[in-house]
Amino acid sequence: MEPGDVLDARYRLVRLLGKGGFGAVWRAQDMYTRGDVAIKIMHSSQHPKAVQRFIDEAITAGHLRNKHIVAVYGHGRTMHEGRDLLYLVMELLDGEPLSSLLEKNPGPVPLAHALKWVLQICDALAAAHRNGVVHRDIKPANVMIQKSGEAKVVDFGIAKNSSMPQALTSTGMVIGSFPYMAPERFTSNHADARSDLYSLGCLLFELCTGSTPFAGESPVNFMYGHVQLTPSTPSSINGELPSAVDELILGLLAKDPESRPGDATLLQQQILPILDTHSRPDRPGPRLALRYAAGSHAGLTLPHSQDSAYAGPHLLAVASGVGAGGMGRAASAEVISTLVGLDTEPPASSSADVCSLLCDSVALASNGVRHLAAANPQVEGVGASLTALLWTGETLALAHIGSCRGYLLRDGELWQMTHDHTWAQQMVDEGRITPEEAASHPQHSRLIRMLGNGVDMEPDASIRKCNPGDRYLLCSDGLSSVVGPQSIFEVLSDRQVPQEAIRELIQLALRGGGPDNVTAVIADIVVLDENDIPGGLGKGSPIPPSSRLDDVPIVVGAVAESDLRLNPGPLAG
Repeated sequence: MEPGDVLDARYRLVRLLGKGGFGAVWRAQDMYTRGDVAIKIMHSSQHPKAVQRFIDEAITAGHLRNKHIVAVYGHGRTMHEGRDLLYLVMELLDGEPLSSLLEKNPGPVPLAHALKWVLQICDALAAAHRNGVVHRDIKPANVMIQKSGEAKVVDFGIAKNSSMPQALTSTGMVIGSFPYMAPERFTSNHADARSDLYSLGCLLFELCTGSTPFAGESPVNFMYGHVQLTPSTPSSINGELPSAVDELILGLLAKDPESRPGDATLLQQQILPILDTHSRPDRPGPRLALRYAAGSHAGLTLPHSQDSAYAGPHLLAVASGVGAGGMGRAASAEVISTLVGLDTEPPASSSADVCSLLCDSVALASNGVRHLAAANPQVEGVGASLTALLWTGETLALAHIGSCRGYLLRDGELWQMTHDHTWAQQMVDEGRITPEEAASHPQHSRLIRMLGNGVDMEPDASIRKCNPGDRYLLCSDGLSSVVGPQSIFEVLSDRQVPQEAIRELIQLALRGGGPDNVTAVIADIVVLDENDIPGGLGKGSPIPPSSRLDDVPIVVGAVAESDLRLNPGPLAG
């Protein structure tokens, strides 16, 4: 085919982008929409299994929608100059394969770049795995880095799709890229989401050290390495790597899939604190502050709210109580009333000390809930979930336990910072159900960890570096179980003022049936200029008047009706 040829009376070929054994990829113009696209073209005379893989890729990738997966717009079959051709119409990318970048720049890449790319690949894999798709060929050649620095996963040609028959390989035949293949691919040819995470671990190892975990001149060498050998500690190759990166990569490269992170979302949550900690600028940044809002609603089926929330200049917290006869309300109020003493000027100490301070207060809150339960033995299962952030002026200490959630919107990306401590999430982690099935599972809200009840009451804790423009959302599961991540992303992105975003999120939960209490706290990281003063705005501040910086705490939910003598905020339920 030549530039100027028209395929299927619609796509005018502009320039050949690449060619291989499968066929060719062209830049083309869609004469219907006048938009530029990429077209992968394959001759139907190829081996029948290759043809079927081409068709399967079109179907599989065509159903995936994620900003870090190359978009597939359609596919077809046509005759051109007497040849029977298959074609796949895709998003035209403006970057180059990660493998090409690594060839041009041998050696380790900057850690912040590596972690950011892997975070974005995680986002793509999470979307694929939610749809029952295992990529099976994660490697640098299948990751495109756009000119913007954004990573996109491509080539689902050998992906495993749970909704499609898998009969394209001969018995005993292993397909994939040997330097990046999980041990179970060699021993049983089984692949699930955790196999993709192993491959991602190999990729991250290469980004951080300049080489793959195992070397070899033949498939047998690679197979032996993946199945039998212990990989080198990455920092033994690149001495600048922190121990947290060693732990992250070696966890991904565990021989037993059960020992790897349960899913790509959980892996993102492990990476984010490392990225925050190791991407700090060398020079002091601007003065930052929190612009916050909070809201709560009892929902449409419950008479009272068992949620409590607090938003202040230094403390953000959402608690959700468990227990009949008003004990759930008392538990969440107890948790928040214990934590509010932290909402003072942060101590002049390290971020780690502030994190310890937060965890100590959470332990006191848990003891308070336990005493409540002991004083009311007739009520079983009294406890509380909690997600809290303590602001130091540059960083946020995070403590989390139970089913409340924390999200971060940064640079156009939404990240879930917390991992649910529920039976349903545990089954997702074990690969027994999908995240979509978890949302409607009868045990979706049954807790395996919470404050005041059980033996495992230690919160997950981390320290997060903050950037100007970051937006944080803390919410009860009455919101996150009804309003999906995409809707949350859209509201947080579109609503400039935190209170407007709170209102919209609560309305979405209510329109979704409002089966549970709905509570949310939103905080923006904003830059203070020399004219800004606590409690309001000075002349010249970049923050609009409708988003005043206040130092007045907002209390909503059950705690607003307790003995805490603080002003309840808007939307109190």
